[in-house]
Amino acid sequence: MQSNYTAYQTRKAQQLEIEQVEAAKFDKLLAQEEVWIRKGVEARCTRSVGRIARLVEMRNERAERRNVNVQGNVKLDVGQGERLGQIVSELTDVTKKYGGRTIVDNFTATVMRGDKFGFIGPNDAGKTTLLKMILGELAPDEGTVRTGTNTQLAYFDQMRAQLDLDKTLADTISPDSE
Repeated sequence: MQSNYTAYQTRKAQQLEIEQVEAAKFDKLLAQEEVWIRKGVEARCTRSVGRIARLVEMRNERAERRNVNVQGNVKLDVGQGERLGQIVSELTDVTKKYGGRTIVDNFTATVMRGDKFGFIGPNDAGKTTLLKMILGELAPDEGTVRTGTNTQLAYFDQMRAQLDLDKTLADTISPDSE
């Protein structure tokens, strides 16, 4: 079984091969028509007029194809999206307990857009619990968690519970976007 990306590469190679064959056939027909027109049109019959019109169309089509295939020319149009807020999450005096055990005690922090951070500690120290409170997935027992406006978070838990193995990487990271 091929991965989605390997299957994509295979389909893309096949598509490029088909396009090359079609382009070669087109170029051969265009060359034949160019030879015909250079010999001179003997009569102005409907068939000859149609062939001349087709030749003009083929020349235009080939010119467009050449313009499209020029490497180095890129036109990128990015629409203005929704403005994201600066504050991702603001935690004030947050405490979380499980049973009689305090996992997070009186923690205060502000996570800003673009911040990078990591949690280091032994198993069951509360790293995932703290992260889930920052993300707004878990409410604290004490204190407040304020999630910023217009935030778009991407988080994959250590157990990979949300991952759909049938989706591509792009669909997983940024669903429903272009």
